[in-house]
Amino acid sequence: MDGALFRTQTREYDINNVTVRGTVPVWFSGDLFRNGPAIFEQGADRMRHFFDGYAMLHRFSFREGVVSYRSRTLKTAEYANDKKLGRIAGNEWGTAAWSTAGFLTRLSNLSGPATVDNTNVNIAVMGGRYVALSDFSTMVSFDPHTLQTCGHVHFEDRYGDTFMAGAAHPSADPVTGDLFNALSRYGPSGDVALYRIAHDAPEKREIIAKIRTKKQTYFHSFGLTPGYFIFIEMPWELDIFRLVTGQLRGIPLAECYSWNPQKGTKFHVVSRKDGTVTTFSTEAFFVFHTVNAFEEGGKIVIDIAAYPDASINAEFFFDHLLTRGLSRKSAARLKRFTLDLDTGIVGSTVICGEETFDLPGISRNVAGRAYRYAYGLGMPDDPGTDFPTRLLKIDVTRGTSTAWQADQAFPGEPVFVARPGGADEDDGVVLSLVFDGRSGTSYLLILDGTTMKEVARAVLPHRIPFGLHGIFVEGHS
Repeated sequence: MDGALFRTQTREYDINNVTVRGTVPVWFSGDLFRNGPAIFEQGADRMRHFFDGYAMLHRFSFREGVVSYRSRTLKTAEYANDKKLGRIAGNEWGTAAWSTAGFLTRLSNLSGPATVDNTNVNIAVMGGRYVALSDFSTMVSFDPHTLQTCGHVHFEDRYGDTFMAGAAHPSADPVTGDLFNALSRYGPSGDVALYRIAHDAPEKREIIAKIRTKKQTYFHSFGLTPGYFIFIEMPWELDIFRLVTGQLRGIPLAECYSWNPQKGTKFHVVSRKDGTVTTFSTEAFFVFHTVNAFEEGGKIVIDIAAYPDASINAEFFFDHLLTRGLSRKSAARLKRFTLDLDTGIVGSTVICGEETFDLPGISRNVAGRAYRYAYGLGMPDDPGTDFPTRLLKIDVTRGTSTAWQADQAFPGEPVFVARPGGADEDDGVVLSLVFDGRSGTSYLLILDGTTMKEVARAVLPHRIPFGLHGIFVEGHS
């Protein structure tokens, strides 16, 4: 693994005509928006965990074969305050600001968590408004053209702007455009509120159901079909005593969760029609990302990048990541779960088990429907390599894979864009932001979605740190 993947990048760029090698397809038009941690220091303080870096937004625009690029640091209240103070004052996921603070400051934190608005994980569009998200409920809007930060999104409901947990991956109904997500308070119990944001009323969250769990559990994504919302309750649970006392001892939120595999993992299947909840129990697994879910003959099928346990979270602390990288043993595999609504039985199988797999993407044309192809990142066969270097296309019906990889190339999340009017599910292109360890710079890779062969690349003159997620918006945003 190249340490430059996680080195701070503060400079903002505007490049009107990015150098392109190869030919961008003539039909390809739109904007790729990316989000991810990019600044890992403030004064003498350094973030302890990769997920904590201050957010930077990126936009690649494609117009008639010409590629332009822009980047901007997300100027949140948290970022501005830390910069003014010259230290990390906000409480991040894996970095406790109070670890270097005085006793009185630590004591004051016991009254409740400060607002965390460093939304450095993902991007969504709500009623025409572009927002950056993280695993906290706060959303920060930005201008899609300039990438300038606009401010917090405020909701007109009983939860208001209360600081809560929320999934970084809301799911959009492909027909209505409505967004679905979840809220959970940090506390001794684990109430989860599932909600809908109508595409024409983005200031209102309509609660569609509530789920009661014994403890607050971590969640990052979920499943959505035309009829159901599938919430996954993992046995990675918040230890409230450790959370409260940890604020005096300098323990961050990420270290206040414990893995309890004896409790197993639960699927809460919620009817979108009437809010009724059916719960399925299965063996313990950890998940960041669901791939797709669909209904089939009285059953719900949900595909997941499933980890054997929650140890992957600890591997993203910099003291581990920069010395030992990520472990192939603890990596995720693509796993299919079948939930029988009539019998309550859960079936599971590993798809293409020789491949590790995460940061998944599919064609938006098959979201919530039976599908064939999933794209993602995988670890290499070389046991000496400790970070994903393979862009994968997995045929979920045949259990086979096709890969792209190159020497000292570190790709990011693949985003599939379908060709308008294409007859086949994989007729389109795959986009991935790649760090080139040979040149020390980055490029946007464009692959043929069918063959996984390179079509073109837009080469930047600088390096972009390893990012997390993004979206492609067709046409002119």
